Amino acid sequence: MMKELSFYNPEDKIRYDFRVFVRKQEGTRIVGEVDFDIISKVVQKSVIDRLDHNYLEVVTGSSHFEDVLLWMSKKLIPVFHVVHMDLIRLELDKSPTSMVVWEKSE
Repeated sequence: MMKELSFYNPEDKIRYDFRVFVRKQEGTRIVGEVDFDIISKVVQKSVIDRLDHNYLEVVTGSSHFEDVLLWMSKKLIPVFHVVHMDLIRLELDKSPTSMVVWEKSE
């Protein structure tokens, strides 16, 4: 399953578009792949170099993927301005107010 997301950041007046390819969904656990090529022109080049085909894992209180995408569209993209990493993992509770992001451990 593939979903497309758009996020407009009023601070830098840039619209971010990207795709999420859902690899699997088991209840509230969703594992997907993000296509960063679609946003390569608006995200730091050094980040794109490392995030060719990156994976993300979302654990959320909602089993509705659209709810997760809505939250991601508001919270996920701005992180790429400052974070360089191989894997992004989000842990959300039923009322998501924070996001935990860390680099992939080998």
